[in-house]
Amino acid sequence: MRHNFREMATPQLLLIAGISCSGKTTLASELGRRLDAVRLSVDDYYRPYENLTFEERRAINFDAPDSIDVDGLVGDIRSLLAGQTIHKPQYSFSEFTRVGYEPVYPGPFIVLEGLFALYWNQLNELANMKVFVQADSAVCLARRLERDAVERGRSEYDSMVRYRTHVEPNQQRYVLPTQAVADRIVSGETCLQSNAQMLVEQIAQAASFTLQP
Repeated sequence: MRHNFREMATPQLLLIAGISCSGKTTLASELGRRLDAVRLSVDDYYRPYENLTFEERRAINFDAPDSIDVDGLVGDIRSLLAGQTIHKPQYSFSEFTRVGYEPVYPGPFIVLEGLFALYWNQLNELANMKVFVQADSAVCLARRLERDAVERGRSEYDSMVRYRTHVEPNQQRYVLPTQAVADRIVSGETCLQSNAQMLVEQIAQAASFTLQP
């Protein structure tokens, strides 16, 4: 499908939340491709904790919302919506801190994904569409163990300890309740292409655009 979203006068913000490894990043990537969107992750905005040692940073509970620099995140989203370039933090999951910044330029769509994408009212009030990605917890755990091993060099033991002590309880407390504010709930276990196409069509309808084959 083709579209003329570049002609939109007002940028649109899409929020995509879900538990760890539910498929939200994959969906955000596909939407970013289809919509020519700016993509950000809540994970980009972990606090740097530069005053702490590596071992102290490693012990932090990164699955609680207070680990996120929400003021910086909301400020950057507001700037992008206003058509301004931002300098997004670059976060290292191996060092548990920021390692630099990179420019991000405004566009017709901003897609923000992450555990807490629907957690803060400041973001929800700015959003044009709020999506929650559902997936079975066992499926998500298997995906997470593979991701941690391949992408972050973590042992299965370390991943399971963090999952049981930080990830699972905080998902129950902070992430799953945000389904209540979602405009759309999609499956992270079904066809990605179908989910993405459905959302793009709904966005086009809301924005009064006609998709052309």
